[in-house]
Amino acid sequence: MSRPGQTPVLAMIFGSPRSGTTWLGKILDAHPDVHYVHEPEIGRGCGLPQFPAADDAEHRRIAERDLALWTATRDLRSLGTRPVMRKRGENAAAFGLRVAEIYAGKALERLSYPASQRLPILRGTGRHPRVRVIKTVNMLGRAPTLAAVAPSLRGLHLLRHPCGHIASVLRGMARYGERDALANSALVNSPLGRRAGLTPVDLKDFSAEESLAWKWAAFNEVAWDALPPDGGHLRLRYEQVVADPLPAARAVCDRLGLDWVDEVERFILRSRSDGASAAQIQPSHYSLKRDPETATNRWRSELSDAQVKTIADICCKTEAGRWFFDGVAQAAPSTAVAARGRTTARQPTPPTPTAGDPR
Repeated sequence: MSRPGQTPVLAMIFGSPRSGTTWLGKILDAHPDVHYVHEPEIGRGCGLPQFPAADDAEHRRIAERDLALWTATRDLRSLGTRPVMRKRGENAAAFGLRVAEIYAGKALERLSYPASQRLPILRGTGRHPRVRVIKTVNMLGRAPTLAAVAPSLRGLHLLRHPCGHIASVLRGMARYGERDALANSALVNSPLGRRAGLTPVDLKDFSAEESLAWKWAAFNEVAWDALPPDGGHLRLRYEQVVADPLPAARAVCDRLGLDWVDEVERFILRSRSDGASAAQIQPSHYSLKRDPETATNRWRSELSDAQVKTIADICCKTEAGRWFFDGVAQAAPSTAVAARGRTTARQPTPPTPTAGDPR
């Protein structure tokens, strides 16, 4: 636990939607010395464009303001994610009152969702946290500006295989419809979009998987360049974290200066569902349960070979995309699982998630 007057470490989880960022956030939230803030930009807003200029003075001023607002937020949406974790220095009575406050706010959601999200959490999560962790899925393109205004920021860039991410988003679109409608207007202003000469006319002609592949590539490329491992940040492959979460979590804790504690290990073990069916481990689209085989391979039976080839062609325009595909030519072979009697596509062996990984 940090002492009074000692500035906590500020960390931010960067990733695309449906890439395990919430799960990683809750793994860290299980640590008693972590103050976890969940997607504060949704409740408090973000004044930056999707791809701001890191050297723009006004953009930097806005980023500094937003970071200050996010770290100080007390709203239910940001501090009320469940399961609720007890923090160091928080006695049983204080913890029980905080849990009751959160569940009361969640009950209010049924009556008035906007009002419930503005409900402040009056009880903090530890008097002097050692680390503050902000989890977001909206800051990939803004990573250079955030890193520029907060040089001590430690970025945790979590990347999921483009096909796994896209299959999951398509699944959500099929379930929720317009709730997950695609918004591509920012793509033309991304570094990748400018290099490729994308225009608004091009965006209108994209299929769903093309739009999602361009978005995955464009946004993750910016964060990839802004958060290099040799700059104090950490780059993590989602599939490897799911397959072997304890070493990955230890690497993250080590990078953030956190001691390894039993609470983190217990949460990880509770969140694994090895061998369970997809229905059992995915009671909702946003479940925190993870099964390595399902998380890694489900997309192979959901996307066609043509879709995989399309995604590979787009994502391999970036170094982030090439981290997952062993060249475009090798990305297209059959992706069906063995149960369909076809050969599984060869994937590169994932590296150990350490800060020294140069890729």
